[in-house]
Amino acid sequence: MLKRALHVFMAVILGATLGLAALPQEAKALEPTLYNQPGDHFVNGRYWRTSCDMYSTNVVRCRTEIFATKVVKYAGNYYNHNGWVFNNLTYLPSDEGQWAGNPLATSSDAWYAPDGRKWKTECNTPATGQGGCRSYAFVSDVVNEGGKFFRKSSWILNNIVQFSTASVPAQKTILPAAPAVPNMPVETAFVPPKPTAPPVNTTSFRTDSRCNTGRVLCISKNQRKMAYMIDGKIQDVVSVRFGSELTPTRNGNWTLFRKSRNHVSSLYGSAMPFAMFFSGGQAVHYSSDFNRRGYNGSSHGCVNVRDYNALEAIFNSIRVNDRVVVYN
Repeated sequence: MLKRALHVFMAVILGATLGLAALPQEAKALEPTLYNQPGDHFVNGRYWRTSCDMYSTNVVRCRTEIFATKVVKYAGNYYNHNGWVFNNLTYLPSDEGQWAGNPLATSSDAWYAPDGRKWKTECNTPATGQGGCRSYAFVSDVVNEGGKFFRKSSWILNNIVQFSTASVPAQKTILPAAPAVPNMPVETAFVPPKPTAPPVNTTSFRTDSRCNTGRVLCISKNQRKMAYMIDGKIQDVVSVRFGSELTPTRNGNWTLFRKSRNHVSSLYGSAMPFAMFFSGGQAVHYSSDFNRRGYNGSSHGCVNVRDYNALEAIFNSIRVNDRVVVYN
């Protein structure tokens, strides 16, 4: 009787145990994260944004970007710029069977996309965890490290593929959008920094006291230099050439009465770019002859300048009725 009772008792225990083992695991709904939920996110002190679409009828794909400093190219030069940068693609949990033959879900040390780019994929590794794959692209891009821009080649994570399991059901629809995040940054168009003008060498230029007020072209014959000055501060200094003994440049405190950007001499037919007239037909202007021959020639009384770019900047800044001071 006792044996029979024990047999019945063990059968009850065994049945109960088997019954517990046969209970299915409870499937959990996908927990929203910045990688699978569309909308704006603020996580770990950084701003993120994610958009999602249907990769296929049963697979959801989400693209995540982060607001960060990136390298942009402008007019042949590289600069740092704050903006939105691609982070990765995430394919939400789906049946692994749907991915048969897809290189994004097949372990491979190297495979090539139709555009020739090299990729590699790993699945079910410590990095991916069970039930997932990661794909990396081998890219060559310009980076900024230590304040220097240079080209660097490396493996960059591109996407994550997640497989559904008994505890992680397939996510066949796009999750509801995340709540709005206040003060989300907006990327602005890149504006290159203004070039820094080289320092002006003013230590050797002797000014005239009449040049200390307003905008003045301060021109010294003995120094063969012209300084552009604003309220006594030298903005730039350029080399100049003057008229000969037969056609001397007149000294004096003059008023600039006319500006002519593309002037041509009515007497000699020669080009006088950036002409600034101060005494009759005498003007400060660019001279290609001065640029070519230096002081081996002379003008017909004008003040010749051979630095085209510097004179253009002065021409754009100075105004009619500003002063021109010519002295020895």
